[in-house]
Order: sequence, then structure tokens, then C-alpha cells
Amino acid sequence: MICVCLRGTSLSEWSKELAANSAYADMLELRFDCLEKTEQNLSNLKSWLRDCKLPCIFTIRESEDGGNWTGTEEEKDKIIAEVLQSGLLYAIDIEAARHSGDGGGGGDGRSSGAHGSSGARREETRRSSGGAHGGSGARIESNGGARPEETRPSSGGARRVFDLIQKHALDTRIIVSEHRFEPDRTQNTEFLEKKFAKRVRELAEQHPDAVIKYAVQCHSSNDFLSFLRASKSITKDSRDYVLIPMGDFGQAARILPGLGVSVWTYCSATDSPSGTLGSRGLGPHAPLGQTGATESSSSHTLGSHAPLGQLSAKTLHCQYRYHELQGHELQGRNRMPPVFAVIGNPVMHSRSPSFFNAHFAEQNILASYIHLPVDDLTALPELVEQLNIQGMSVTIPHKEGVLSFLQKKNDTVRSCSAANTVLCKKTAWEGHNTDVLGFLLPLMKKLDLGTQSANTASTHANTASTSASTQTQSTDLATYRNSLLGKRCTLLGAGGAARAILFALCYCGATILIANRSKERAESLARLFPEIEIQTTSLDDYEKIVTYNDIIVNSTSMGMKSSETPLPRFPFKKNHLVYDIVYTPPITKLLADARQAGATIITGDSMFHTQASLQADLFVRQIEKPL
Repeated sequence: MICVCLRGTSLSEWSKELAANSAYADMLELRFDCLEKTEQNLSNLKSWLRDCKLPCIFTIRESEDGGNWTGTEEEKDKIIAEVLQSGLLYAIDIEAARHSGDGGGGGDGRSSGAHGSSGARREETRRSSGGAHGGSGARIESNGGARPEETRPSSGGARRVFDLIQKHALDTRIIVSEHRFEPDRTQNTEFLEKKFAKRVRELAEQHPDAVIKYAVQCHSSNDFLSFLRASKSITKDSRDYVLIPMGDFGQAARILPGLGVSVWTYCSATDSPSGTLGSRGLGPHAPLGQTGATESSSSHTLGSHAPLGQLSAKTLHCQYRYHELQGHELQGRNRMPPVFAVIGNPVMHSRSPSFFNAHFAEQNILASYIHLPVDDLTALPELVEQLNIQGMSVTIPHKEGVLSFLQKKNDTVRSCSAANTVLCKKTAWEGHNTDVLGFLLPLMKKLDLGTQSANTASTHANTASTSASTQTQSTDLATYRNSLLGKRCTLLGAGGAARAILFALCYCGATILIANRSKERAESLARLFPEIEIQTTSLDDYEKIVTYNDIIVNSTSMGMKSSETPLPRFPFKKNHLVYDIVYTPPITKLLADARQAGATIITGDSMFHTQASLQADLFVRQIEKPL
């Protein structure tokens, strides 16, 4: 279920946020602490709630939990009491106590009494077979009725809320929430490994009818693995949990309902999140994570913490097809539809999820494609198993390192000692490299080599921006053997992407110079092809680079930041062809400089869409049960 967080500073902004998300939301979280003081009129709030047709969670988040509340505890209690007594809420979120002397976090006081007509309308919404989206509506219900008096919390804010619920016979749930913001990565990792599951179980025992909500940061791949292991053991019982791995490393758990770690997922109301802790409307579920191309350059933090990984409701519903995935149960390793991922570090800038999810939708295939940051490859096999990953796109810096996990490698992988595609078959992992043809086809198109007479439009909607469609060219590598004889080419960079490009240039007969920040690494790359004479130099050796300038190819990551270029103040000429495989931004500083000098350019978009189309064919064949 998608819970959209409304963080506007006024009720009118809440209304706008709701209208923009009505097609995606199953429920709402109302962040009262985000309202301006002049907007915190309870009479107006109750009127707004009566008009709202979705179940609402009421939250006043304290500053120490990432919220904006600056009032007193007494003021907070009065607001909660008045809003609760209206009978207009589905649930109220109460922070758990941090210390045993502070009082309890919250026990659910769902009573057997009826509530008003507005509450009845919400109950009908919750009991429906799925509301606007189908299949998931029933999960919002409590797993039990009223609890006897002995389950009443011993002290604290939750006790007061429980008393009010009992007194007024309200059908309102309590969410007991705790947010752990731990800047010390070592301590955070230790908590996830040894204490996370214990703490959640403590809260569950203290508050037997509450929804237990716990948000914890994941600073690494191994943190995320610890979160997944613990969460799957916690959620074996039948009660409702909302377990949130904050940050980019844990974003997959927000996207994949089949993991079963949360009864609902929190989403932002907007597509373009921005701000920091000091900005109005940002809290522990603030939309600070990067979500693909539109937000690739975002660098938001919560105080000193990393991006929290929250997606917009629109992105989750439309791009990731969350409700379709939630409503469809498949038999398999985790009863989940097939999952594909782009792995790397960094990786959140990648547009691959947008491309592949659109392709799966067009092909009527129920599958999901996600970002998966991986900072430690030893964690990869278990991540694949935990997330039901059937295939991966591999990017910087893992194209070489992933080879040690492959039981099968095709000829191209063996030739260039790098893989950008992995098929995770049940018996073996199989490596492919679509970078070779992905790089060559746009180059051959620009040079008018290997193009077939037919000019068929691409079958992939997302490839419309490039003319380098695999539909118009031969995808037989042999077509291009020796097609670059006599061309003098400079390859900038010596990483995993450079290996596939170097192989392609060698195969096509080019005369090659590798220029790299470390000449030793360039020489090491050149030794992969001992039968070919390849020159090497440093990136600042312009005197030598200008003698290999028919084609200049950038395979480094420089250019992802608009001010960066591997060749500052290089003397480009009109007869140069400059090819940058970086695709975000589309026109890098390198390409802008070359174009200004009149040189021919090829953008990274061309290579991205071509190699992705080739990957898509491999992934579709890998899926066992297309719809």
C-alpha cells in the first residue's frame, strides 16, 4: 500500500498534494508539524479531514526524530486529544520512548466501539477489496480487536492516546514509531546486525496491537543485508509492521512489496524532492533519495545523514508498477515477480530503471527493475537471493570484479575481460557484454557503416531519442571487422567500460592510444591485447593525443558533473569525432567543448539506449513466466 506523506505548509497545499496523488495513494500521512503556525487551526483541520476520502495517519514529528515540531509536549497532547476525539483518523503515529524512564512508545487502543459517519466511510474504504488499486485494502486492518486493560501502556504519550481511544470508543489505530539516525557507521552496522530485531520485538511485546514502525539507516550493502535478514525473521508473525531501511542502499525495500517487510510504504507527494533538515516539511521520511534521471544530480541530506531513499508516489506507482506487483502473487523463491537491477557504486543516477520498466510494461511482463547500490561485491550473491534478482546490468566499478562470480562467460566477455550483463540462472551466473555493440553501433551509424537499407522505427519507446537503433543496423559483430582501418583513435580511461570499447576498436582495426590518469593502468589495459600494438600515455599529454584525434572516446566517469572534463582546454578541430559514453547530462563539458569547435559528437544516450536494448532482449528471455 502506498502512503503519501503530505508535508505542505498549509491545508490548501495539502489539498493540492492530495489532488496530484489521488490516482496513486491508498492512504495519507498528515504531517501536522509541517504546517505553519497560522495553519494549525484544529477546526479547519477537522473540516479538511471530513472532506478527505482516504484513511489518514496523523503525525506530529519531534525535531529529534527529523520533524519540525517546536511546541511543548502539553500543546502536542491537547492537539492529539482533540483530533482523536473527532473520530476522523485511521491511525495516529506516536514516537516510542528512548529511555525506560520516559514512558512507553504506544499500545494500540483499537476498541470495539463504533465511530462517526466519517469514520464509517473510512472503515468502508479500508475494508474494500483494494480501494483504487485492488488487492491490498484488507491488509490495513488490525490483526486483532480490542485488547484487555492489562495491555495498556505503562506510561508516556501512548498511554494517554490509549486512554482517549478507550474512553471515546474510537476505532483508531496507534503506530509506534522509532527512527534511528546513526552517523557512526560502525555503530549503525553493529545495531543492525545485533540489536535491530531485538528492539523491534521489544516494541511489539510492549504494544501488542500497535503497528510497529521502525526506520533505520543503511549505509552499505551489508547493512541492507542485515536489515533484510532481521526483517524477514521479525515479520514471520501475523501482525503489521512498517520496517524502513533509510538511504539509497535500502531503496529496494520501498519498491518491492513482495519482500513483505512493510504493510505499507511511505512516499513523497512530489516528483522533485528538495531540501534539508532545516527546510519546512522534511522529516524522517523526507523525499531525499535520488530516483533516476530527473533527480540524478540531487544531493540532499538530513543533517549529517545520507539521502533517505524515498520515492514519489507517482514514480512508485507508474514507473515501478507497485500496485500491480502487490496485487499479483507469483510462486517462486520469495513469491515475488522477477526482479532486475543495475548494480554499481554510485548508481542512483542511472536511467536504467526508467528504460527497462517501460519496456517490461510494453511487453506485458510483470517484472521490476531497480537501482541497487553495491559497495561490497561479496554481498552480491545473498542480495540476489534475498531480492529474487534474475538479471543485472553492471556499471562502474564492478564490470571487472563481477567476473569472479560468473560460471559462464560468452566470447565477448572473455575477449574484453569485463561484463556489463549478468543472467542469474538457477544453476549458474552467465556473463554477457552488450557494451561492445552498444558502443559500436552508434559509431558505425555516424560513419555510415553497416547500416541496412530498412529504416524501421525502434520497438522501444525510450530509444526514440537516438538514431542508433539496433533495428536499422546489423548486430553481427563480424560485419564491422577492420571497418576502422586507418583511423587513429584515443581512448580516455582504462576502467571496466574502457575494456569493451578497446576490444571494439581493436576488432575494427583502429590505431589506438590509451590516455589515462594513471599511465600504469593504461599499460595494464593494453596488455590484454598483446597481439596489437597499442600506445599509452597520461591524460595531460595533449601533444601525443592530438596525433590520435580522428576519434576521441571518453570512457571515464568525468562529465557526470557538468564542470568536469577529462580534456580541459583541448584544441578540438572540425575533423574530430568525439564520443562520450557518459549520458547524464546528455551534453557533457567534453562534448560541449568539441561541438563549439565544430567537431562531430556522439552522446552517451546513443550507447546507453543501444546496449540497453540488447540487454532487454537477454532479460526477456531470462524471465520464466511472462504474462
